[in-house]
Amino acid sequence: MKFNEILENETKVDQTITVSNTYPVFLKVQKDMKNGIYLYQELKSTIRRSHESISGYSERFNNSLIEFSRNMYSVYKSMGYPIYEKLVESQDYMIEKIAYNNYNVLFLKSYDELILLNYVPINIEISILERFLIPDEMLHTAETRYRGVNYKAINTFNAFLSFAEINDGGVNKTLNIDFFGNFKRSIGYDSNYIKQYRKIPELEQDEQNYTFNEFKFYMFSNIIIISGYSAVFMGFCKKNEELIE
Repeated sequence: MKFNEILENETKVDQTITVSNTYPVFLKVQKDMKNGIYLYQELKSTIRRSHESISGYSERFNNSLIEFSRNMYSVYKSMGYPIYEKLVESQDYMIEKIAYNNYNVLFLKSYDELILLNYVPINIEISILERFLIPDEMLHTAETRYRGVNYKAINTFNAFLSFAEINDGGVNKTLNIDFFGNFKRSIGYDSNYIKQYRKIPELEQDEQNYTFNEFKFYMFSNIIIISGYSAVFMGFCKKNEELIE
């Protein structure tokens, strides 16, 4: 998905960006809709159809959120401060805030990804940022440890769909157990393979061999955001041996 990225010198370049949203914010939007609260007006037309499967509806709903994020971000970022504000900047990504209607909408933006994290009423001061990156529901999160530190892991809906497709599993809540279980097992093995863009190869359940798949993720404070799960060509190896790319 391409859209114009505006640089500091106001030169526009075409850049391929993967747009997604975390699963917790996906659930938050649906919960708000049941209470008559709509992040954007087009959500009113995303009601589940009588003949539509749960998985089909979920994908259609997710596509609506992606389209909203892509369009809103492209327009509102160009308005600059105070509509747009950069809250965090690291080597790998930025966390950005956009004032939209009655909300401050939070995004993670890296070189090739834009992720909708949460939206907060505009009258609430965002002080300790990590408290606002995961919606209040705190659903579909997993506790994990990495290098002796406790983290709360969440995933994007795109990563979850990819996991289901690659592993021939149905899109259902029980698949989260496998998704997070495989990630926790993989990151638990302290490897120097983790690259600049935070990718780790997936360990099989016997914790001896790697699969041909990998997780992509970002880390902020005590939060891990798993943004991708993909098939890659990688040789198998045993624990404590060098990985073969």
